[in-house]
Amino acid sequence: MLEAEENTVNGGGLLQSNSCGESSEEGLSVLPPHTKVVVTGNNRTKSVLVGLQGVVKKAVGLGGWHWLVLTNGIEVKLQRNALSVIEAPNGQEDDDDPEFENLQLE
Repeated sequence: MLEAEENTVNGGGLLQSNSCGESSEEGLSVLPPHTKVVVTGNNRTKSVLVGLQGVVKKAVGLGGWHWLVLTNGIEVKLQRNALSVIEAPNGQEDDDDPEFENLQLE
């Protein structure tokens, strides 16, 4: 059985995993919805996406895939290691946000 992790927001605005002792954003396998990120890229990332900002809509642990809505309205699927956190979600986000209304997830 998997051990449940407690995630907290530290003073720097990054998520911290308490159960594994990891304190950096790279230690997380998935980011929570509404996390603001910038695309840093990996070997699968198209170069035109690098540097763009977006918001996480959904994430899955297997492969670390994250569905994002970029600030230009484009919807993309990228791996966790291609993303850097700009701002953690504050818990006040509205799930009925029109920005995510038409997102089709596979």
